[in-house]
Amino acid sequence: MKVQSSVRARLCGVAFLMALAAGCGGGGGEEPGLGAPAAPPAGPPAIPEVRGWSQPFGSASVVLGQSGFDQLDPGGGAATPIVFPLGRPAVTLDSQLLVPDGGSSVLVFGSYGATNGPAADSQFAIRDQSAVYDLSTSGTKLVVAGQFRVSILNGVPTGATVDADVFAGDGTPGCSDSRLEQFTAAVLTPDGRRLIVADRNNHRVLIWNDVDQAAGALGAADVVLGQEGMNTCESNADGSPDSGTLFQPSSVWSDGLMLIVADAGNNRLLIWNDITNVSDFQAADVVIGQQNASETAPNRGQGAPSGISLSEPRAIDVSALGELAVTDTGNNRVLVWRTIPNTADKQADLVVGQSDFAHGAANDPGQTGLHGTTLSAKTLFLPQGARFHGRNLIVNDHGNHRVLVWRESD
Repeated sequence: MKVQSSVRARLCGVAFLMALAAGCGGGGGEEPGLGAPAAPPAGPPAIPEVRGWSQPFGSASVVLGQSGFDQLDPGGGAATPIVFPLGRPAVTLDSQLLVPDGGSSVLVFGSYGATNGPAADSQFAIRDQSAVYDLSTSGTKLVVAGQFRVSILNGVPTGATVDADVFAGDGTPGCSDSRLEQFTAAVLTPDGRRLIVADRNNHRVLIWNDVDQAAGALGAADVVLGQEGMNTCESNADGSPDSGTLFQPSSVWSDGLMLIVADAGNNRLLIWNDITNVSDFQAADVVIGQQNASETAPNRGQGAPSGISLSEPRAIDVSALGELAVTDTGNNRVLVWRTIPNTADKQADLVVGQSDFAHGAANDPGQTGLHGTTLSAKTLFLPQGARFHGRNLIVNDHGNHRVLVWRESD
């Protein structure tokens, strides 16, 4: 009995000493620094990615033409690659997304908001139209603007090659009341009556007043803006720039009353408040992007961009709520005004593709970077066109061979 008690006492003593050693020094009696390393302190929680075009430096939600936001492959990488998306995309009443792909064809995506790099459902080309630059819709009608010609289709075609129902320009370059020069952009007013065309290399805007019942060739335009007559086509009307002249206008938008023109070569927008009875060579009411109508330097001659400056604005669109989006191509960004500005000094409310209004480098997340080095869901390189669809903002990111979709719902 004494032996058993003695053994039991020794075992209890050993257990007590082992427990004591484990609780002191954390290493079973090892010298400090020789035991297992202490766990690092918990860092700050991960910052969630912010999506949406109205958010500060928000990310796009979906990319088309590439398999991911960090991909840059002009020949593949997605189910349907997009090599050089030009001008503005368009969205139909049944939410099909149409993208001009730098050649003669239009890509049709039946659904564009679900996954990255989706396959196009179809594509089509228009007979006798050698290139497609810009797309827009009015009701069920589709306007396809290209090289030397603008075509109007009564709906999205189902065939691979189709004929235009109505067209302006005969496919031959020139300066006249019925010919167009190089790439064009166009819009039908919401009532379908007026066709307004930015005739870029003729430095003018042409307006056909009654096209809703037309068929085939439209013939001579009714009104010219930017030039004193239908047979003069010099930049800034061959004189000093003012509120009535144009230099490579690249995009037009109109609700039937107001007209906005992206005057790319003069690094500005021109706004006509009422074109109900507009006449030839009529001056614009508002100039955006310059201090006055006689100045034309990029970024107001300041070098760095700001919230009131532009550098080669290529395209414009206005949302159903009246927000104005401008693809400020030379600054690799899209500017958004909550309302259409009525003075030259009205600063944009939002910037997409840059971290703030002072940056303008390609694919720049806030610091000057080289093309491709910081490619992401936030960045742009030579954006060519923007389109609102509901609360989505769709941007043709030309230099990155892709189309980005910013959704406000994310």
